[in-house]
Amino acid sequence: METPNKGDSRWGSLFRNDLQGMLLPIVLITIIGSVNIFSATYISSIYENTGLLGYFWKHIVFLLISLAAGIILYRYDYRQLQKDHMLQRIMVATLVGLVLVLIMGAVINGARRWILIGPISVQPSEFAKLAALIWTSAKLSSLRKWGKPRHTNPLINMKGYFGERISYMFPMLSWPAVFAGLTFFQPDLGTTILIFGFSFILIYLAGFDGKFFGGAFAVAGFLGFIAARSSPYRWERIQSWFDPWPHAQDMGYQTVQGLLAVGSGGFLWGRLLCKGTSKYFLLARSTYRLCFCCVGSRNGVPWGCICCYISSSFHLLWIPYCQ
Repeated sequence: METPNKGDSRWGSLFRNDLQGMLLPIVLITIIGSVNIFSATYISSIYENTGLLGYFWKHIVFLLISLAAGIILYRYDYRQLQKDHMLQRIMVATLVGLVLVLIMGAVINGARRWILIGPISVQPSEFAKLAALIWTSAKLSSLRKWGKPRHTNPLINMKGYFGERISYMFPMLSWPAVFAGLTFFQPDLGTTILIFGFSFILIYLAGFDGKFFGGAFAVAGFLGFIAARSSPYRWERIQSWFDPWPHAQDMGYQTVQGLLAVGSGGFLWGRLLCKGTSKYFLLARSTYRLCFCCVGSRNGVPWGCICCYISSSFHLLWIPYCQ
């Protein structure tokens, strides 16, 4: 990948370069998120005797840590991650984390996904997503590009057709497959699909055979359906996506409370800041991610859509910036 041109700007005279322009949605999301975290958690903080700003101060501490890490990573040459010794350290550290969570991880809601270190909980599968992308990206940049294949028709030479494509993808998907397999036994089918799927899609975006990709995607979807159907827990989770109300006290709790929060706020104006009722031990759960529902409840659905647009605009701007 070429070095992004930081001297040109698509933003006219407002910003000196595109990087400054992309920082704008990040700042807006951070401010909106911080305000909503305070609004959604100050009641819980009072009941837990941590003060009015209990969760908010915790959020600020992690925000400052993230800011410092972001500045360090911005100045770090990401091409160093391609080096064999760096790749090996990242992969081994991720592997150790995924193995440790299966051995000593805390069981929460029937799944062993977190390692508790004092007041901090670490989820190794989240690091595995990034590690899988780093591995696949490094191999895509160092190995040969996918050119014109020797075998184009699986009906003529099935062994050659599949062997040529699998042998090309195997070095790029070896570690993601290991990470996905370990995550599957936590169990966490959704994250398993993301770890392997992100790397697979990355190979396709780099110019891999589109027809084979489409067929493999269909087969993976079928296998995923079988894996979900074979487990009562996973199948019940999928059913709760489509009809959460029968599971309002367990698997569908998050979805139901999110719908109630948005509905109670009305469509246009919402209940305004700090006046929503969902914060009373319904919506304010530390493991839930319901930003749209928080904004929709307090400010109305249009503002929730604006927040979604701001979030997506960063990703839409980052793609052409890196090209």
